[in-house]
Amino acid sequence: MRSLFLFDTAAATFDKKEKKLYFLLLFFFFSLYMPGITWLYNLAMWLIFVYSFFFNTIKEKWSLLKRRKEGFLIILFFLFNCLSALLSANSKEGISWVGIRISLLVFPLAIGSICISRSLKERILLGFVAATTFAGAGCLIYAIISVAVQHDFSLLYNDNLSGPINLQSIYFAMLINIALLSFGYLQIQKSVLIHKYAWIPVLLILLPVHFLLASRIAIIILYGLVLFFAIYMVFVQKKKKQGLLLCIGLVSAGLLLFFIFPKTLNRFKEIGYI
Repeated sequence: MRSLFLFDTAAATFDKKEKKLYFLLLFFFFSLYMPGITWLYNLAMWLIFVYSFFFNTIKEKWSLLKRRKEGFLIILFFLFNCLSALLSANSKEGISWVGIRISLLVFPLAIGSICISRSLKERILLGFVAATTFAGAGCLIYAIISVAVQHDFSLLYNDNLSGPINLQSIYFAMLINIALLSFGYLQIQKSVLIHKYAWIPVLLILLPVHFLLASRIAIIILYGLVLFFAIYMVFVQKKKKQGLLLCIGLVSAGLLLFFIFPKTLNRFKEIGYI
């Protein structure tokens, strides 16, 4: 928690601009999961956008954008959305959907046009992992209490689980994917921010919640990437022991979750239904 709020000694290396950017992003991460306050993350997004123009000069921004082609691709995709809306038979509805996707323009121009240090990047990733873990814990506790009161176990699954934070299960599951992969990256980089026991709350909360959300594509992506990384460790990095342990852990976790929460398996059985 000290690292999260920059109370540790390593945070002393950040200047005021970096600290302000970090706290704005932390505010954005937590606002994504705020129940009943759907406008809060929009406010956070625009604050980040405005502040990004105080973080560095326009010349520096343009120079960075020219080097980062992926930023232009995202903006181009947003412009295609605008063109689609204008050419649509129902342009009013189309324009409303463009408004929903405004972040495709805002984030490349804001985050995509600044340069941050590796230490700040790791701190930002940690903030996102923490926000997602807190959200997962809150949803799980709320669902368990609801089941105890209403005696309806379906409240533990799918959209019912992510309902308190106003997110569809697929979106929350994908955010958990990003959080778990971010945490894995920090572990691989041996980041000083990660406590040696930090994996316990992260995995014990996010993996069950991810499984209970029962998003087929999110489960396939997460477990597929872990399996791919395990194979990479065995055959490319020649770390056979670590790779095999990762495979065993992946299979064990999957079987354990299937046995404890068998209803999730029905989501995959639906693929065969005609």
